[in-house]
Amino acid sequence: MFSAFDNDYSCDKMNVVNFLQILLIHMSKKQVSGTCHKLKIFYGSIKVTDKGQIAIPIDIRRELDIEAGNKLFVIKRKDGKGINLIKEDELEKFLNNLANN
Repeated sequence: MFSAFDNDYSCDKMNVVNFLQILLIHMSKKQVSGTCHKLKIFYGSIKVTDKGQIAIPIDIRRELDIEAGNKLFVIKRKDGKGINLIKEDELEKFLNNLANN
């Protein structure tokens, strides 16, 4: 079983963010029938610049085929604790599905 104290980590050496990063990385590496990449939910952490910009990690950009020039919609989570980014073409597909059903 994974422990926060593996690899000589101790509470006084790490904060909650570091612990969550380690835990999520560990969870994302678990393989189930060769579908490890399908289970991955954590792709790193990012910082917001003083201009409000972020850089999307390369792994998630490749997996979701996000390229320079793509338009992403920024949607606040219902609970107000974060945001979701949705590609414009995926949102269009979703709205077309709603209109046709």
